Amino acid sequence: MIVSNGECRLYELGSRNGTFVEQVRVGPPGVVLADEQWVQFGDSGFVFLKTRALYRGQ
Repeated sequence: MIVSNGECRLYELGSRNGTFVEQVRVGPPGVVLADEQWVQFGDSGFVFLKTRALYRGQ
């Protein structure tokens, strides 16, 4: 995951169980996460929440 210019981009780096956003497998070139999206790494999942830290300087 890389945060740049107010965006958070999630990448799949070849994991065995896959990386998913809203039940869609992440592939190249990654995906920009939106607030409150469901993210899953294998059997573990969470909701992505964009915070004020990403908005600094904008």
